Amino acid sequence: MSNTFDQPLIIHLKPQFLLVSFIWLSHCLAVAILFLPLTIPLGFRWLIGLLVLASLAFNLCRHRQSGKRTVKAIGWERKDGWFIQFTDGSRGNAELMADSYVSVPVIIVRLKCDAGRVHEFVLLDFVKRRENLRRLRVRMRQEPLATVTSADSDSG
Repeated sequence: MSNTFDQPLIIHLKPQFLLVSFIWLSHCLAVAILFLPLTIPLGFRWLIGLLVLASLAFNLCRHRQSGKRTVKAIGWERKDGWFIQFTDGSRGNAELMADSYVSVPVIIVRLKCDAGRVHEFVLLDFVKRRENLRRLRVRMRQEPLATVTSADSDSG
């Protein structure tokens, strides 16, 4: 492995416009389907509509980044391994979960912190962070095979 991949890796997390747009659009389409002439009773349509709107609110709040214990960055260092950095300045050690997912357009990082809570991050490949995400994919593939599953482990 080259020296580039031995260097500390820090990925600063920011809301991803494409992901939030997809969540918004899919929920709006689900509500729009309720207005089609279907044979679903009106009360049931209202219930489904409220559930969809509650799901939208939950997902948008989940992607909002505010609060003292919101994750600001994730990273890896040779000495300490994986870590999570919070907006209040604190930092905790973490362990890469086995069901993390690595592919070229999407990376799903699941980290279990010392307190036992699992944090999940969906990272989309954008030009601004392409080098860091490439290093992250390589780092995740370097983990023991029992720890990480990869969609394209045979291609690289």
